[in-house]
Amino acid sequence: MKKTVLSLLLVFVLMLTLTVPAFALDDGTYPVDYDIKTETGIQKCLIPADLLVEDGEYFVKLVFNDPEVDKLYLDGEEILPIGSIDSPYKNFIGQFNVFKLPLAAFNEDITFVLHTRGNNLVTDEYIINVSEYDEAFDADAQSAEVKADNIGAQESRFYDWHTGMSASLLGPFVFLGIVAAAIYVVGKKIDN
Repeated sequence: MKKTVLSLLLVFVLMLTLTVPAFALDDGTYPVDYDIKTETGIQKCLIPADLLVEDGEYFVKLVFNDPEVDKLYLDGEEILPIGSIDSPYKNFIGQFNVFKLPLAAFNEDITFVLHTRGNNLVTDEYIINVSEYDEAFDADAQSAEVKADNIGAQESRFYDWHTGMSASLLGPFVFLGIVAAAIYVVGKKIDN
């Protein structure tokens, strides 16, 4: 019986060390090393993800480089934005939603689903793995990597509804002009 209780206590302590940082962090936002990946999505982080501590609870603060990302799902629970920011890059226009994803444990894969407003029936699965906070972490290097991912990205606008082609406010007028020209040419051929 003593061995069983001791084994359970050891397992509990081990699980606790995986889920709680070595020291308690004060409420605030901290740069943190993380890895995010997907096999179905194209969105990347607009700015580096941060560790957010509120009332002793841990979250990952995420902003994706698509202004149409409007909600996340974690274990079937809907996560709505907590605010929005402007892009730091010239090739991205619009307001980008900020999300607060609950962080159950450090150094473990957390699978969540990203929903994009323009794709009502399409969601993309992402996996994020957040390392425990380390004061020595080189946040500048990670910021440079995220910036490099975004600088070369295709321009994104709030009215691009993921049709697979770029759209603009002039698009409908150009389309109508092409249709009018086609009607004119066909009308000329019929008259001749």
